[in-house]
Order: sequence, then structure tokens, then C-alpha cells
Amino acid sequence: HFPVADASLIAAHVERSFGIEQVRALKPSFAAATHETVEQIVGEAAKFADRHLGSLNDLADAGGCRVECGRVKTAPTHYEAWEAYVAAGWPTLDQPEASGGQGLPLVVAAAVQEMFDRNCPAFGMLAVWQRAASKLIADYGDDAVVAEWLPKLASGEWGATICISEVEAGSDAGRMRTMATP
Repeated sequence: HFPVADASLIAAHVERSFGIEQVRALKPSFAAATHETVEQIVGEAAKFADRHLGSLNDLADAGGCRVECGRVKTAPTHYEAWEAYVAAGWPTLDQPEASGGQGLPLVVAAAVQEMFDRNCPAFGMLAVWQRAASKLIADYGDDAVVAEWLPKLASGEWGATICISEVEAGSDAGRMRTMATP
């Protein structure tokens, strides 16, 4: 477990980041990411992580995952943590306001990610796939896909993942040799 004081240190690093004022000037929603706001958000992330994620590693290891009817089922504690994560609005941080997000800059989500990853990296990485999928869909999806998917990803109603599995590669994407062509 990590004290909330660490959140202040992380917020201070955000504040000292090169170009943070230029980032805040890019969009009105980015301007909301003042030092005080970032410190409060990261502080709440530290509290959330301590309350919901601190013991999740051991509980998830004990409960394990299983396949039922062709679907992977995680340990019940993992699902409960996700429900609390969604209820607290964490998936919305850097998602576009038009999709139900807060529209904050990625640096805020990255600072929060640090607090979650410190307590449970396996859970913390879930937000990474949400952000990656949202960014890809926003940049390359047609209007119908954007309208259908982005609000559901931002709200946490839908999840996103990556699937990396290849003989001799496992999760090492750099060793994969399979190619896809249209």
C-alpha cells in the first residue's frame, strides 16, 4: 500500500513536466487539469487503490480465472473492483467529453495509472486497453462505430483487450511473426 503523500509527489512531477502549460492551453478541458485538481484526482486514486486494489493480487491469485462456456471468468474480487472503478468514474478521465468523458489530458490518466499499477498491475492495465481502443476508434472509426463504441468504453460498460498469442512469442509482441493483410 502506498500513502496518499505519494499522490502529492506524483502531482508535483506532473506540474514540473516540460510543456505542461502548453498542454493545458490546447483545449478548455485540458485547462481544468490545474495542479490542485491533479493532486486531488491522484489523491483519490491512491485512496481508491488502497481500498479496492491493495489486496486484489492475493485474492485474485487464490480465486484464479477459469473458462466457462468458452468465456474467461475472473475471480469475483476482480469483478467487484471493476464495478467500483466504473462507479467512481475512473474510465472517463481522458476520454472525450462528447463521449461522456472528462476530457482531461493523458498525463492525468497516466498519473492515476501509477497509483493503480502500484497496487495491482494486472487490474491497472485494464485502463490502458480502454484508452488505446478509444484512441484508435476515435481516429479511424467511422461515425457509426464512434457513436456506438466510445460512450460505452468511456463509461466502462464495455471493455477492451489485446489478444497476443503465438507459439514461441506468448505476450512478447516483438517476437510475433504472424501478419494480417486486408
